[in-house]
Amino acid sequence: MKRFYSVNLPIFLVIFVAFILFEGTQSAVIELENTSNKIETVNLDSKAVSYVEDVSDQHFYVSKDELSWFSANYFCKSKGWRLVSIRNLEEAVELFGFLQFNRLTVSRYWTSGNRLADQKSWYWNLHDEAMGYTNWAQYYPESGKTQFCMQITGMLWYSYDCEKISRYICAKN
Repeated sequence: MKRFYSVNLPIFLVIFVAFILFEGTQSAVIELENTSNKIETVNLDSKAVSYVEDVSDQHFYVSKDELSWFSANYFCKSKGWRLVSIRNLEEAVELFGFLQFNRLTVSRYWTSGNRLADQKSWYWNLHDEAMGYTNWAQYYPESGKTQFCMQITGMLWYSYDCEKISRYICAKN
């Protein structure tokens, strides 16, 4: 009998401690700071991730807040930056890589794309450069009366109402 308790009691304690530790991590909230200057809050129950800070590197700034296209454009310019433009496939792949690396491919973001100048043709910035390369999602751009600005999700482009709020990406000069 003594041998029974000496062998099984430690096994029971190991299993019990492991169970308690496992249960404790199931509802834990963990904050991690990673190399892209953001803090992730991960709720292990739902696997939800929320970004507490803006994400930035030497080329791009991705906001955590949501602004209209006009306010986002102003914010970027006030920092000496511009809303991001995607002039060719190389720029599209670079931006998508940044977003994917930082797990930011789900949200929609303002870009500098718009048709505010003549309400017909799409330009980068305010009548700065006509769009040559495009990657519109199916059925876009829409020709609705208020769909004058461009957003991206992943690598796809969408026309959207400039007055609506959204996150945005600035390109650093």
